[in-house]
Amino acid sequence: MIQKTEQLKDLLDRGFVLFSKNGIIKSAKLPEFGSLIITTQDGKPIQKETRQKEKI
Repeated sequence: MIQKTEQLKDLLDRGFVLFSKNGIIKSAKLPEFGSLIITTQDGKPIQKETRQKEKI
């Protein structure tokens, strides 16, 4: 249990967002510049979309 907690904390420290789908913990990486959109239906995540922007 402690090891899994440390693994989850490491993901958060590296810029990931954690969410639960069907009882399984999933993760999505935050873009350096941009946005992460998680779409839900009936309170459950069904889709993730990452938009990344680049400065020129």
